[in-house]
Amino acid sequence: MTKLTEDRIEQATMQVTDQVEALTTSLLEELAAALDLPTAQVTAQGGSIMGSVASDERSRDELMQAAELSHREHFRKFYLNPLMLAGWVVRT
Repeated sequence: MTKLTEDRIEQATMQVTDQVEALTTSLLEELAAALDLPTAQVTAQGGSIMGSVASDERSRDELMQAAELSHREHFRKFYLNPLMLAGWVVRT
């Protein structure tokens, strides 16, 4: 591989990485707003919920497990209901 090719690959990788980071930050900020939580807290728990939901349908217990939460009422009130109201999660 030539030096020019290596430089182009590195440049493209950096551009894609920057775009992914910007998108991730934007999504976390939207999720934080929906949950009315600081972005740092959303990263830990809300992100886990959304990562779990994104791949397939999940039960409430599975979502709670993904977020490492055990109190059903707290989960429903502060996570599940706000996510449903914001359109991020739908009941099936």
